[in-house]
Amino acid sequence: MLEKPKLFGNLITQVIRPNLCTFCGACMAVCPVNALWPVGEQPTLIGACAVCEICYYQCPTVEFSTEDVEMFLFNRTRRLDEPLGICRGVFVGKATKKEIQSQAQDGGVVTALLGCALNQKLIDAAVVASRDSKWEAKPVIATKYDDFEERGH
Repeated sequence: MLEKPKLFGNLITQVIRPNLCTFCGACMAVCPVNALWPVGEQPTLIGACAVCEICYYQCPTVEFSTEDVEMFLFNRTRRLDEPLGICRGVFVGKATKKEIQSQAQDGGVVTALLGCALNQKLIDAAVVASRDSKWEAKPVIATKYDDFEERGH
């Protein structure tokens, strides 16, 4: 038996009516026929639905089938001894630069990778976490590797 398509009507019954909608706008943004529009701070069907299911599966509130994802990615579902899911491997790493290790929270891998990506012009900038003189967290835009060292990363 074919499963019924997951349409905007499913979002109404599963997300909007139970007041679980965060009004993130994802469903409206992905609608290929612009049939969804915000009305009274909730997505509303204002046109003909294309029956594509994209809005339903874009919703962060809707649970997806982990079994389907596992079958797609690994061609099997998790075993009882894999409560966190299937993985190809678990790895631990740390930055090779001592100045990163000395200031890093957990080995500095992310800082080292972002610094490398900036230096090699793979990315233009990175939004990273920093702190002010009162140790309060603040976002910082790093555009070069030296920005990590100057701002206490």
